[in-house]
Amino acid sequence: MIEETSSGIFTDLISQAFAAAGHRVKLEFLPNRRAFAAFENRKVDGVLYYFGDKAQGSCRTEPYGNYQPMLMALKKNAFKIDSLDDVGGRRVGAFLGARDYFALTVANYAEAVAAADYREEPDLARLTKLLLNDRLDIGIFDWRIFLWTAKTEAEGSLYTVRDIERHPLFPIAWVSAQLWNPAHCEAFNRGLAILRSDGRYAAIHRKYTLDPFDGS
Repeated sequence: MIEETSSGIFTDLISQAFAAAGHRVKLEFLPNRRAFAAFENRKVDGVLYYFGDKAQGSCRTEPYGNYQPMLMALKKNAFKIDSLDDVGGRRVGAFLGARDYFALTVANYAEAVAAADYREEPDLARLTKLLLNDRLDIGIFDWRIFLWTAKTEAEGSLYTVRDIERHPLFPIAWVSAQLWNPAHCEAFNRGLAILRSDGRYAAIHRKYTLDPFDGS
């Protein structure tokens, strides 16, 4: 989600799915906690995803997108990473809030990173730059966010994106929008089906990822 241009995989999918069903979306960019609170207090009609339990009576759409969290490291370092236990003693950087996020699904995350030189970064572009320039041993964040930030950070850096080795130890996390009006949920699901059938869904993903590992 890119606030400066009101764009990104999730925002484009939401906007275009509703447009395909005849609705126009007004986007507001808020931190997760503020967004959830605004939704629970009905100050907004919906949120791109919701993990709370206070919005009784709201509806959830079909899953429209996902996060692909991974461990990433430079190939030249040839780290053996078969499980989270292998991050011990390494310089590890993750997205801000990773410890709380993975606590829900990865039982030994906190214990594993406690044995590492661990940090969480709010600026994912900085996290990417540190990893590409060998100032971190392991980065933990979404693969497509890494690709997006690396498009600019790899310019002039010591290493390129193809020098990265991926370790997909985490499950893919699918997300759905949460809305107050059941008619909006139905409209969104209808529009999402249109995007999937006419190729726009895949085109939005290609626009933002440009994965250099595809087909290789």
